[in-house]
Amino acid sequence: MVEARHAGSLLHAAFSARTLALFARLPDAALPSYLSGLVIGEELRAHRLENSSVSPVLVGNDALTHRYRLAFTTYGLHAPALGDEATWRGLAALADTLDSP
Repeated sequence: MVEARHAGSLLHAAFSARTLALFARLPDAALPSYLSGLVIGEELRAHRLENSSVSPVLVGNDALTHRYRLAFTTYGLHAPALGDEATWRGLAALADTLDSP
C-alpha cells in the first residue's frame, strides 16, 4: 500500500511484483496480498481521501476490510467496517424495492 502511494502508476507497480518474486525478495505466497495492497493503495491515492470530506464505510469480508483499514491507517484516516452480511442485507433491501413480474 505504501508502494502504491509513491508509484508512478498501478501498472508499473504491479510489474514490480514479478521482479520481487523473480529475485526472491518476496515469497510467492505473499504476492496476492502485495498486489491487493497495490490496488487498494492506488484506489485511495486516486481518490485523495486525505483531503476529502467523504466519510467512507467499509463493507465486505473480514480479510478485505482488514486490508482497507490498514491502508486507511497509512493515510491517517479511520473507516468503520461492516461485515459481509451488510452486502446481503443491502441486496435484500434492493430486491424488496423491485416490482415483481
